[in-house]
Amino acid sequence: MGKTKEHSKAIRDKIVEGHKAGKGYKTLSKELGLPVFTVGSIIRKCKAYGTTVSLPRPGQPLKVSSRAEARLVRRVKANPRTTRKELREDLMAVGTLVSVNTISNVLHRNDLRSRRARKECILSGIMSVNGKKVLHMDRNSYYGGDSASITPLEDLYKRFNIPGSPPETMGRGRDWNVDLIPKFLMANGQLVKMLMYTEVTRYLDFKVIEGSFVYKGGKIYKVPSTEAEALSSSLMGLFEKRRFKKFLSFVASFDENDPKTLEGVDPKRTTMLEVYKKFDLGQDVVDFTGHALALYRTDE
Repeated sequence: MGKTKEHSKAIRDKIVEGHKAGKGYKTLSKELGLPVFTVGSIIRKCKAYGTTVSLPRPGQPLKVSSRAEARLVRRVKANPRTTRKELREDLMAVGTLVSVNTISNVLHRNDLRSRRARKECILSGIMSVNGKKVLHMDRNSYYGGDSASITPLEDLYKRFNIPGSPPETMGRGRDWNVDLIPKFLMANGQLVKMLMYTEVTRYLDFKVIEGSFVYKGGKIYKVPSTEAEALSSSLMGLFEKRRFKKFLSFVASFDENDPKTLEGVDPKRTTMLEVYKKFDLGQDVVDFTGHALALYRTDE
């Protein structure tokens, strides 16, 4: 099939400018004497590539090279909140010009997805997953409110009125993603379940808390959370260590539906204070167990 007639850049610019001014495809088609399909094609290409300049297309349409594809994959894995527009700009900086749709195809091929927004509220995510159309508006120049994750680094400087710009030693600003409020999630909590439901977990890496610590008598101690740690902890005396070890073993094997694991404890009637007394745990152990391990703020 022979090559179709190529229109001058001046004609293409005129079509795009007319469309931006609010003129429809048919109106531009009549004014310039061109087919409606041609007008639409030029406008779509301009939206996809951001230019009206004819791009070289030897043979099949230009595809992303393996090197550029690897670059995209690395970028998204390093910062899952990166948008397709940012990825396109990243490739343009190294001389590769592709459309955002091409970037989406590359990411999907690698079982990845870019983000249209760096920060989405959970409610809008759930509604979107259920087929609802969501208009997400932010009062700030960045996505999110008080608990937003700010990127690039330059926006963080503006957020806290830090004079100047980030030093070059910190690398590219968009490689940084700073949480205004660090997130602490309960592994089996409702928030984790919602994140899994909205498939946001495809873009997140969860880090397990390495330990809980308490301050006592001018020193910092790691709170024992396993039977082995209980026996080696400096927080308790020799006999209390053994009692606490038995308590942890009881908690680890406790199954509300298995009477053999209850050891006389009624999960619907027995209070936690009564459980502590059952294992003869001292007040210090009760305090760090309730606050540092169970994460209760009060003794209620």
